[in-house]
Amino acid sequence: MPVGAEDFSKGLNAYRGGDYAAALKEWRPLAEQGNALAQFALGFMYDEGKGVPQNHAEAAKWYRRAAEQGHASAQNNLGVMYGTGEGVPQDYVEAVKWYRRAAEQGNAHAQGLLGAMYDEGKGVPQDHAEALKWYRRAAEQGDAAAQYNLGQMYRTGQGVPQDHAEALKWYRRAAEQGDADAQHNLGFMYRNGQGVPQDHAEAVKWYRRAAEQGNALAQNNLGVMYGTGKGVPQDYVQAHLWYNLAASTQKEPEERERAARNRDLVAARMTPAQIAEAQRLAREWRPKTAAATPPPATPQTSGSIVIQPLLEGRKTITPDWAAINAVPLGDKGNPVRVHLAGQEAYLSRLVCSNGAPPTFYRVGSFGVGVYGTIVDGYDVDCAGSKRMVFMDMYHPNYVEPRPVPGFTIRAP
Repeated sequence: MPVGAEDFSKGLNAYRGGDYAAALKEWRPLAEQGNALAQFALGFMYDEGKGVPQNHAEAAKWYRRAAEQGHASAQNNLGVMYGTGEGVPQDYVEAVKWYRRAAEQGNAHAQGLLGAMYDEGKGVPQDHAEALKWYRRAAEQGDAAAQYNLGQMYRTGQGVPQDHAEALKWYRRAAEQGDADAQHNLGFMYRNGQGVPQDHAEAVKWYRRAAEQGNALAQNNLGVMYGTGKGVPQDYVQAHLWYNLAASTQKEPEERERAARNRDLVAARMTPAQIAEAQRLAREWRPKTAAATPPPATPQTSGSIVIQPLLEGRKTITPDWAAINAVPLGDKGNPVRVHLAGQEAYLSRLVCSNGAPPTFYRVGSFGVGVYGTIVDGYDVDCAGSKRMVFMDMYHPNYVEPRPVPGFTIRAP
């Protein structure tokens, strides 16, 4: 085990349990001794104000120490601070330098941000082909913002021949992760038959997902669909609601005026009672948190995978599948792969041999596992027959369809 790994793991357990003071107690000495992972973690806590007063300058200091040791997520976060001017003077050239170092290590977020710098000509000469290259690398690792931006480039033909079908593909991938801008654009393409057969019902579905997150363009377009009865039954109350919300949340003056005009036009066709109902719905409306669409449950036992350690960005690795597949699923050498907070969801799907669900509780963390991330152990009990199930929760969007030995499993 690397020097300090056990103490870092103790801090990580404390952090995951919300005990930030205990996490700091473990991490600060390690950071001061030069442990890059602890330096990054300390920077993150100052950045977010967890367990300490928020202090961007202090965050930048610790990120820099870890970044200079080659920690990719620290390099990315230091780049973000130079890009925004938080904790350090704003400096796009310096931001690009740190994004590039992280991107070349495979950090998906940094790859996407580096693409954006080339796309916008910040800190580097504008270069759409180079932007496309970095967006694609990030998008292929599952970065939703990069998937959206790659879709934009295909839709507009910047840096690549215009291709609506390819734009639709990347918008969909981002939309299924909950990206509201991608959801809106996907709805627009279904509504107008760009890259896909025209389908108003599908357009409404994606407009609604974006609108419910507060996307003003989607709110206005969902209002249009209700006002015209395309893809949904005509409903002036709902049309007024969404126009009204768009008019109140849209930041662009021209679009805000458009939504207000649409609201006033539909109001002229409504009774006072209908208008009052629409206004009540608007007052009570609250945005929803984005929900990712779960991918099909297909086991992956070969090739490259994307992991996302706690506090860090996504990265692609190629595990030693021969060694992993030689061990039963659920052993420490082949832990069950789940997404963040997906451990109990997986265990709740298991079914004991008697048809009853098992009981389980988390025993603790058991150090770094075969995927390079911390492995947790759970005691799983079927009517007094217990076994330990090891799990790794740093696999974004992955849904394990297989049961551990001795169980069957329900579909997710």
